[in-house]
Amino acid sequence: QCRIVVSPIQVLPTCHGWDGWHLFPHERDRLLHALQSSARSTEQLMLLSGDRHVGAFYRYSVMGGENNNSGWNIHEVTSSSLTHSVPWGFCDHERDDCQLGGPVYGNNFGLLQRNNGSNSKQKSIQIALHSADTGESIRSIEFS
Repeated sequence: QCRIVVSPIQVLPTCHGWDGWHLFPHERDRLLHALQSSARSTEQLMLLSGDRHVGAFYRYSVMGGENNNSGWNIHEVTSSSLTHSVPWGFCDHERDDCQLGGPVYGNNFGLLQRNNGSNSKQKSIQIALHSADTGESIRSIEFS
């Protein structure tokens, strides 16, 4: 199972000064606690966010907690706007501990696809960032 939560601003990253939940640390902690405590231990949690003019993937590892969620991960995908992204290299200095790979520059959009395999072991969800200009997949992450 997968739970998808959408936020207009980033939730997991904390290393930049732009809009994000890190500017509201008490509320961010409450949100992360609520997500963790309400999730099942077998459930994937995906956050979809934007408002950065650059794309990126993130993973936040929960080290302990309720509902047997120790070792549980929250993933976040941020897409840029469709028409206005930052120049190449603009965010290279931002390196958040939970960031997976470098930033995705250029106008892009996120695409979530669900694969309903014939049995539970074949079911998966893929989230990809695609170029807004060509439609080609730039980077993706898959969960099963």
